[in-house]
Amino acid sequence: MTLQKSVKIKRIVFFTLTALWMVAIFLFSAQNGSLSSKTSGGVIQWLLKLFYSDFDSLSIAEKEELIVSWQFFVRKAAHFSAYALLGVLSTLAFDTFKLKRIMYYVLPAVLSVCYAALDEFHQTFVPDRVGYVTDVLIDFAGAAVGISFVGLVLYLWRRQKAKKSCK
Repeated sequence: MTLQKSVKIKRIVFFTLTALWMVAIFLFSAQNGSLSSKTSGGVIQWLLKLFYSDFDSLSIAEKEELIVSWQFFVRKAAHFSAYALLGVLSTLAFDTFKLKRIMYYVLPAVLSVCYAALDEFHQTFVPDRVGYVTDVLIDFAGAAVGISFVGLVLYLWRRQKAKKSCK
């Protein structure tokens, strides 16, 4: 397989994965308020069972209180991690082009923040959901971490590859 064909395959794979992840984010955002709360509540309950050995022995009221107390944190962590993955995937996709080095970080960041803003706007049309500017900022922070992680890994990988080729 030629290098050019390999790059095209990587480009198709990473842009497809990026688009599919954007669809997944959209579908989560399209859940009405009660379904969204039920989804995050299920994740919280699973985490509490995993890390809190006495969770099953608590009363229903105590379980509900714990779940509610973790709701905000888990929802914001979901925003952060969803957009961190979007940052990773989009950075890998844009890395398949020959661009100025800074553009490998700027383009995924712009894509992520624009999508986050559109996603929050979209939520204003979903029953029992609200769009928050703070969520856009959390999303952008997650994307920035994902983009930075990929940038660091690619830098180290290319540096190692260059050292090997010099030998």
